[in-house]
Amino acid sequence: MAYLAMPKGQTDVTRKDFIDWADRYIRFPCKDQLTGADLYGARCAMVHTYSVYSRMSREGKARLIGYMDKSVPEVRYNPKVNKQLVLVSVPALAEAFFQGTDKFLVDAFSDKTRAPVIEARMRNLVQCLPVPKDP
Repeated sequence: MAYLAMPKGQTDVTRKDFIDWADRYIRFPCKDQLTGADLYGARCAMVHTYSVYSRMSREGKARLIGYMDKSVPEVRYNPKVNKQLVLVSVPALAEAFFQGTDKFLVDAFSDKTRAPVIEARMRNLVQCLPVPKDP
């Protein structure tokens, strides 16, 4: 979504684009929230180390994200226990992403100057197409 949301004329999505998009659109129905930096750090950790540790978390720029099953509240953070750790419900994270995507698309397509840029970028997204079976 950060790729779709980046400014017109920009060709590569940046850390800032990801963080800004997540800060604006990823929201949970509870008091505690994940920041865009937390989510970017978690993304980097998973992609680069297949762990919860990223350069951002080591530098204190993002909290470690631990994952749990369904939970209410959906995000749990207790700085008295650990200032650098926040827990998130995986189903709630998925729901927050889908709701954020819906809100982003409504916002984006309501702006007649952004809509054509986003439509053009959507043509570049990976698509699953059926492969016909051999006769």
